[in-house]
Amino acid sequence: MIFSELDHILDATWDSVELGSTLPKHPFRRAVLGTYDGHRPQIRTVILRFSDRESRQLQVFSDNRSAKSHEIMQYPEISLLFYDPQEGIQIRFNGPARIEAGTKELEEFWADLPPESKINYATHGIPGSPVDDPLSAFPGVEHGIPAAAFKNFSVIHFTAEEIDWLRLGVAGHFRARFVFRNNGFTGTWLVP
Repeated sequence: MIFSELDHILDATWDSVELGSTLPKHPFRRAVLGTYDGHRPQIRTVILRFSDRESRQLQVFSDNRSAKSHEIMQYPEISLLFYDPQEGIQIRFNGPARIEAGTKELEEFWADLPPESKINYATHGIPGSPVDDPLSAFPGVEHGIPAAAFKNFSVIHFTAEEIDWLRLGVAGHFRARFVFRNNGFTGTWLVP
């Protein structure tokens, strides 16, 4: 497929991200989240939970005790990177993010999470801290998920301000950038 129209690329990008937020097997279900810790960039894989092109919002879940949550609170500019290996398309979203935790609205997200997801918020200790045995991070979960686990659950709300689109191809790569200004994205072709 030849991409010649910037508007088509932008629409296809949002279509793919919206599918990624709803279809578990879509390649855009997983993204690489890039933050800054004050010394160096930090990256990790996250699951895309929600997207909305009108508000330019993307959402992922997080443990509010995690390093990524603290990094976002201190340095809110982040990147989300998506890659579709079958299509050879890489999309990087840049913009500000904020953390939401402990709100009534999050109780609905929490209620819909399956137990195998909730268990990740029931750990003893801060994510990334050392333990003697991997199972020791989950004390008491054999009796169910403790209600206190909800206090560790948060949502990262991200607003897309810039989109960098790259199509890798044997006959040549194509690249475009979209920047949000004056209530809309403006696209420009770039040298790949």
